[in-house]
Amino acid sequence: MTNRLWTALGAAAMSAMVSAQTPTPNNNCDILQTNIQDVHNAGAVGGVYGYVWGSHACNIGTQALHWAFASTPGLGMNAYRLSFESGSGRLVQIGQSWAKHACCVGNDDGCGICQPTGEAGLRPMCRDVYTAGFNAVQARLGPRSGIDAFLGTFANIPVVPTNASVIDRKVKIAQGDMSGAAYPNAVWFAEGVYVCAEEQPSRQLNNASWRRMTVANTGGSPSYNWSVPSGAPTSVGEPAINAWRAQGNGLNTVDTSVVIATADVPGEGRFHVAGKSRALGGGMWRYEYAVFNLNSDRSGGSFAVPLSSGAAVSEVGFHDVDGHSGEVNDGTDWVGAKVGSAVRWSAAADFATNPNGNAIRWGTMYNFWFTSNAAPAAGLGLVTLGLFKPGTVDEISVGGLPVPTAPGPCPADFNGVGGLTVQDIYDFLEAFFGGDARADFNAAGGVSVQDVFDFLAAYFEGCA
Repeated sequence: MTNRLWTALGAAAMSAMVSAQTPTPNNNCDILQTNIQDVHNAGAVGGVYGYVWGSHACNIGTQALHWAFASTPGLGMNAYRLSFESGSGRLVQIGQSWAKHACCVGNDDGCGICQPTGEAGLRPMCRDVYTAGFNAVQARLGPRSGIDAFLGTFANIPVVPTNASVIDRKVKIAQGDMSGAAYPNAVWFAEGVYVCAEEQPSRQLNNASWRRMTVANTGGSPSYNWSVPSGAPTSVGEPAINAWRAQGNGLNTVDTSVVIATADVPGEGRFHVAGKSRALGGGMWRYEYAVFNLNSDRSGGSFAVPLSSGAAVSEVGFHDVDGHSGEVNDGTDWVGAKVGSAVRWSAAADFATNPNGNAIRWGTMYNFWFTSNAAPAAGLGLVTLGLFKPGTVDEISVGGLPVPTAPGPCPADFNGVGGLTVQDIYDFLEAFFGGDARADFNAAGGVSVQDVFDFLAAYFEGCA
């Protein structure tokens, strides 16, 4: 079934398949993208290129994914650049596609022994293969804004306009974002994020996968061509924000100073939040953060990092990824500034003012950074992620990240999640043996065994 003929289905048939209804989830199916196999390069229009990734989908559950009508899975495709022009790795999302909707299913043994259950759809331990060319058909690509990634509800795919360009609805990337001169030694990544209504919430957390790519950005033909390198396997079941740590010091070189945490919205979806602090010299520090929304429909509407009293802040920055091809969501950049005892960024309009405002919606990653004269706290701390759509809580706290502020009344709470647990010891030792500057617990300058003694003494003394 890997060679499918779109002409046999037609755009009208695909539109009819996709429904806003939600089937009843079950505990026994689990979609997983196990490979990003190839690339479709649609060429460029006005200095912007269009790409699509090929994908392997596996059901690692014990019950079939029915793969039809209301339960049709959607696949959002993303592109990222990890670059070093600022002297340290910064991972940013540089492109996103609309969501590719499945039309039909094939079953093979690519993810185990395919189970002959007799059920329709993607059976347990079976794989379905989609080439990049198949995923690139525009009539299969629907707007992300019509999807609730947590519930798995889908809006209909609109008919492709007669004036659509060849790059519309695909992963659009500006040529300048791929410049080898502007971003020497950059590392590139492709990502896929599945949405599937049949999965229970606990099964949705592995729906993103990423793979390192190569980009021919030095001219020639085809120019700015993305391709899959040999020896770079797909990182399965995790989002591309993890590439910041995995390759943050250059190709295949781990940056242990990058810390990544997960944050769950009560009764809803998950965010991944990453952070890093770096000494610039002269008593100045650079703080970098990234927030990736895996599947929260409530989305992110603000982001705040606490500051110690009297801390100065400069070079406040922000980066997002733009929608395109008629997506209804606004692209107005967030504004960041020091507000009281925090550096805070927020969308230009709240949900009540503009429901289509620029929020961190599912399958997207935003970046935040600033420079300060405040050194990192001896332990890790809390940042705050505000939620865009109304719900039971307005914001969530994310622990275990570098912050330029005092660690509070209990310094031994190294991961900043509140209270002392053995995880604080594990996190401190990981930082210590990784040579992470945050393990300078006594702030004496440098990391030494004395920091271990001082940390353990504070830990066993407990919190007041």
